[in-house]
Amino acid sequence: MFGELMATMRRHLLSALLVGVVAGLVTAGVGVLLANPVYSSSGTVELKLTGDPQEIGQADYSAAAELITTAHTLVVSPRVLGPAARTLDPPVTTAELRLGLTVLAPDRSLVLVISTKGRSDVAAEAVITAVADEFRRQLADQPLVSSSGRLTLEWGSVDVQTELVSPAAGPVRLVASAIIAALLLVGAYLVARVILDERVRSPRQISKLTDVSVVARLDPANYDARVELLARDLSFLAPASGANCVIGVAGVSGHGAGSQLVKSLRDELERRGIDVAMVDADLRAHPLGPADQGLSTVLTGEVSPGVPRVLLAGPVPPNASELLQRPALDDLLEAYRSSHRWTLVNCPPVVPVSDTGLLAPKLDALLLVVEAGQDAQDELREALAVVEASGGHLAGMVLVGTEGAKVRSPYEPGAGATDRGGDG
Repeated sequence: MFGELMATMRRHLLSALLVGVVAGLVTAGVGVLLANPVYSSSGTVELKLTGDPQEIGQADYSAAAELITTAHTLVVSPRVLGPAARTLDPPVTTAELRLGLTVLAPDRSLVLVISTKGRSDVAAEAVITAVADEFRRQLADQPLVSSSGRLTLEWGSVDVQTELVSPAAGPVRLVASAIIAALLLVGAYLVARVILDERVRSPRQISKLTDVSVVARLDPANYDARVELLARDLSFLAPASGANCVIGVAGVSGHGAGSQLVKSLRDELERRGIDVAMVDADLRAHPLGPADQGLSTVLTGEVSPGVPRVLLAGPVPPNASELLQRPALDDLLEAYRSSHRWTLVNCPPVVPVSDTGLLAPKLDALLLVVEAGQDAQDELREALAVVEASGGHLAGMVLVGTEGAKVRSPYEPGAGATDRGGDG
């Protein structure tokens, strides 16, 4: 199981690397745009009480708190922030200035702390200075008086401090961020592709869907040798060994591997000197080649039936499914069964149309061709259900396009499809 997951990851590695490169470049670009330094500037405004000396000495916490609350409200009011916002370079709105300010009034003290952040130390300090200056002018024009009328809150002093709180990202940091982002996205991409990959790629996946054996694995690098092995073992697929047999070959969803296998098997059997005929029953696409006369004209009665070694599909009819249900097809297949050791019937793909479901019961055996990396598991389930419902005999499956794998145990799925040696 782990080996299959790793194989699936390797198949998607190139696209994952491309995704990672793009993610890294985007991360680096965004980092350059956003990784500017951030400065924090704060102004500590100290206020003082003036008025009747006796009243000041007896001023309790509630009186001071009342005046500080009023001062806090004044600082964040449009009376202060409006003029201050207009003095900035460039000017901002009152709402924008308020959004960037934080004003705190510590308990039991005549202190206000005004703070903000900016992209430069000059810009951050300018905001605090503008607000503090306007607050001082407002207090000078209209001092804050306690409810008793004997205490006044006046300006004392301001101490402005500015510091760097987030330095600009250097090249090393940007590169490291880009690499980390790329690796995370590559990992997520590979995991998603493995989880979402519904394509059939191995005999083990097929074994989870059906008990039908994988009788051949056609490795692209050793296709001819694998076809030779399958041709040698055709007798194991026949219902009765030694009798003439009509075997159909059908793909799952129609990517062309089934038709190619029919031609390759015929060529190999002829090379071995075995009597073999080939019939193209895919009346819709005639993948073995076009012809003016063929199976379709035989079934309509336009051409007298015969048993040529190669019977092409003929002209494309408007009613392929209806033609394949005619008794003439049963008679024709029986004639081939009587005159040739092997008759290979190229069947239409199972999933797109119902034709193979009609053909399967008329055949002695059917080979289902599964194309690795092309046919989905749901398509294979549907194809298996169609064949089972038709009552046809599914003799085995051929997995095409999969890389050869070492067999670790004779009991593992697909082990019987590997070269077992011997002389057929």
